[in-house]
Amino acid sequence: MTRTFLLTGLLAAMPLHAEVLTLPGGPVPEQPAEMAPDYQHLPVDRSHLPRTGSSKFAVLNAYGEPVSMSGPVGDPPISRWVYGDFIVFFEYDHVINAVIPGKPREIYNREQLRAGPPSY
Repeated sequence: MTRTFLLTGLLAAMPLHAEVLTLPGGPVPEQPAEMAPDYQHLPVDRSHLPRTGSSKFAVLNAYGEPVSMSGPVGDPPISRWVYGDFIVFFEYDHVINAVIPGKPREIYNREQLRAGPPSY
């Protein structure tokens, strides 16, 4: 019993360390929920973006040469093609995502996101 109490006391006294993730553009100030931007009222047309599963060949035929290409990086290899107003991400030779920089997708379940991960 004394050993368990002593061990618990030692573990509680140990300092905890955490990594801080710094995003480009500096820290984002906390905002009350009522002041947060409501992206649901800012519709963005994504119909022109390449579809998930499309091949590099199909993207090249439909959109032409990208402004820049980078990758492949990692395992599985991920590469990125940058076009004028969107970016396409590939895993091997197929589209896994296409995004418009600065235009986040709509969030439909904000309350779940604020609540954090589910506890099991």
